[in-house]
Amino acid sequence: MHTWQSRVRTGLLRIIRSILFLITLVLGTTAVMLMGETSGLALADLSNASVLTVTTAGDGVMFAVLQNGPQADGIYRSDDRGLTWRRVGAGPNGVMTTLVAHPINDAVLFAGTEGGPVTATNNLWRSDDGGKTWHEFFISLPAHPDGLVPAVTALAIDPTQPHKLFIGTAGLGVYLFDIGDNGLGYSLVGGVSAHRMQVKDLVIGERNRVYALTEAGLFVTGDGQAWHDLPFPVERPVDVTVTGNSLYAAAESGEVYHSSDGGQTWSQIGDNWPALSEARLQATAISVDQDNPNHVVVSTAYNIGGQLVGGSIYETHDIGREWVKVGEAKGVITQLMITNGRVYGVSSTGLTPYGSPIQPAQNGIWDRLGLPAYLTSAQVLVMMATLGLASIILFGRLEWVRSLQTSS
Repeated sequence: MHTWQSRVRTGLLRIIRSILFLITLVLGTTAVMLMGETSGLALADLSNASVLTVTTAGDGVMFAVLQNGPQADGIYRSDDRGLTWRRVGAGPNGVMTTLVAHPINDAVLFAGTEGGPVTATNNLWRSDDGGKTWHEFFISLPAHPDGLVPAVTALAIDPTQPHKLFIGTAGLGVYLFDIGDNGLGYSLVGGVSAHRMQVKDLVIGERNRVYALTEAGLFVTGDGQAWHDLPFPVERPVDVTVTGNSLYAAAESGEVYHSSDGGQTWSQIGDNWPALSEARLQATAISVDQDNPNHVVVSTAYNIGGQLVGGSIYETHDIGREWVKVGEAKGVITQLMITNGRVYGVSSTGLTPYGSPIQPAQNGIWDRLGLPAYLTSAQVLVMMATLGLASIILFGRLEWVRSLQTSS
């Protein structure tokens, strides 16, 4: 009788241990996920967020700047090509205008902000921990004669010379900072002859060429000593993109042009977009796939009574011989990008993917449990504590277990 009772008691204890083991794992996993939702402010996507700009960092990593929306302002990160996002930090002081990630180390980010009085404005910032904390550059850009520091409007890093950070400004040209010196030294690209350039965007081409899209047109420099005005068939382009020596540009009229010689000559590759009789069609953004230079995407909008409304997004895989409509633009697209073959558009309504949806990789139980792709230090500690406690419950010889076994 005593043996039978001992076996029953032992079986019950094993069942209790197993139940406690499962409960501990569930509670620990839930805690990790909730930490991602609260402290990290995880978002399913950014389709309804106020996105200022997005930058890519390779290996499916993307960073976004969110401002003045229903969500918390700050820097958001995606480790799965934009499928899910989490907030990593509030960002630097001031109103951000642009963001770029280091091409080799995605923990290093650079941000530009709006200008202001020289005595109270820092418009260049650096983060060495993926956007969690920021520190200002030790030297500021020169100010206008009126004592105002210009806004930083564009940032670009040459991937073949990752120590070079190019900075475009609103009215004071382009500056080159040596990142290796942590911003302790800079030079005015092109010299004083170009110090009044109103820069809208900067892109880096092959052979260390830097292209500057300005209010006055498109310029290029190869040695940093002088800017050269590039000829363009029609009015100045509204957006440019480059891969290797291939340069693509979208004109305000909606026409798309391609240059295979760095912008010296151009050929028209697209303009046959559906138009409305009561509206003027124009292009708003263009992007090229860095993994496939023949894959280009362009967005259009309609000007109705001086007000822009969203048009459509088109892509080509053969340098414009055939264009395919990807979808209707959700708002007026201000930025386009192609990441891992997927098209993304930034507008006032958020960051929206276009085309065939990307299915998240289900490579194991980790993905199937819905755990975040990237864990913070606190989440790792909670996970380790959970596994340790669960192991003790399942395999350990605890005092309360021995007391139950020896009772009666």
